[in-house]
Amino acid sequence: LVGARRSKRRFIEDYAQPRSGESVLDLGSGTGALFDLMPDGVEYVGVEIDERYVEAARASHGASAQFVHADATNYRPDREFDLALAYGVLHHLTDDQARRLLLAARAARRFAAAEPCSTPKAGPLESFLMRHDRGRFIRSEEAYVRLARDVFEGVEAQLVQGTYRI
Repeated sequence: LVGARRSKRRFIEDYAQPRSGESVLDLGSGTGALFDLMPDGVEYVGVEIDERYVEAARASHGASAQFVHADATNYRPDREFDLALAYGVLHHLTDDQARRLLLAARAARRFAAAEPCSTPKAGPLESFLMRHDRGRFIRSEEAYVRLARDVFEGVEAQLVQGTYRI
């Protein structure tokens, strides 16, 4: 209703940009919605703490993707990936938990994340929805960047308006 699929597609196509033949680590993969937007030939591993989501992801994607039931904040991959993703995950985590998730993302050559962001330009409905989101840690762009810089060098951020119909 508010354009979540369109937002995910934009994130994948315009920012994460996975390519065929690459390996992708999705931290906080939920039911695997991002896998549906991957190009053919991507080796995908989704990590999700909610066992019901993992079961649903496995049921809908079969052997075409791997879904691991684990806490992404404590997950340490035993191999390197081309790309790590976190879509709508960090705002559910404390700063300490977020840093631990970002450490897992260091197993990849590239990392891309998309999060709701508090901004003075947010309208009343958007502000209301963020205040009532299940994620209690919606941060400013600067706060997300500070967290990422604790773990990564060369952090870039872009505030993207209008990704949802709000």
